[in-house]
Amino acid sequence: MRKIREVLRLKWSAQLSNRTIAKSCAIARSTVAECLERLSATNPGRLQGTVELYPALNTLGIDTLTRSLPVFDTDLNRMFHGSPHGETTQRIAYAVLEATKKARYRIDIHSSSADFEELPQVRVYYPTDAEKEGARRFGLTAIMERRPGPVFSTTLMNSWKVWPGENYLLTVGHAGNIQLNHCQEVFKSLVTFLGRTGILEGVTLDEGDHGVFYFTRGHEARVYAEQAGMFVSDSRVGRWVNKGQELGYIYDSFNGNVHTKVEAPFTGLLTGIRRQVGHPQRESGGQGCGPHGPGLRLARGAGAHVSRGPVSRHHSQRSGRPDLAP
Repeated sequence: MRKIREVLRLKWSAQLSNRTIAKSCAIARSTVAECLERLSATNPGRLQGTVELYPALNTLGIDTLTRSLPVFDTDLNRMFHGSPHGETTQRIAYAVLEATKKARYRIDIHSSSADFEELPQVRVYYPTDAEKEGARRFGLTAIMERRPGPVFSTTLMNSWKVWPGENYLLTVGHAGNIQLNHCQEVFKSLVTFLGRTGILEGVTLDEGDHGVFYFTRGHEARVYAEQAGMFVSDSRVGRWVNKGQELGYIYDSFNGNVHTKVEAPFTGLLTGIRRQVGHPQRESGGQGCGPHGPGLRLARGAGAHVSRGPVSRHHSQRSGRPDLAP
């Protein structure tokens, strides 16, 4: 098995001839040819370049269902650019950046929090024209153009921005378990991206029948609850909803009575929703957020993300289009 991996590495990464590979691995040239022929027969897709995969960086955090790296209690997502002389998470961050910064395409895949489900989507930050167009190659329904927050300067995406190339963040599902339908959709989107960029040849791409919608920050809103309580909803992310349509209910945690109904503020796409029942606390302060200040923030209280009319649309094979608010 080691010999096979070495043959493939020398052939596709180092671009060496069969003769040179045979000499390097101390095997016959016919063995090299047979290995490559068997690979082509069982895997018709052919890479035209190098694809490096890093399945997980904080494996201990995954095992213990924590965001921070156990023992060190530091968040690897907030350690970039990193340092070759720092503590463990800083060294990991530095090594990851060094290994990926010169790639032409760089993709960071993240889940949301453990209690909030996100529609599989492409996020871009201060995108170039190439990134705006390239984000469509994934074939996912939603492309979200985001303005970076204060912590963005410590992320891998921000560290990538100073290097030539294209950067994309795929946000999908919620943390803590595997959502098979989301995983399949993201896997398909990655294969589609590799095929459309010419990196992967010999695969049949399923164009599908859904549209691709590009949303700016001004076309996304969080739905705030009027009262504290338990939020319950059977709505699905990726669903188009109309203004005033029910998204869920806020229940009194003591007697089970309904406090209030949560409704969509406008017609649009439901891109995220809270799945874990919780007891949010009302916040004070804020401006222009209603009689109770900001009420409940979606990320911590009950509610959902609703994205309204996109600034641009792309349809692959679609006869109709959703009814969108202006």
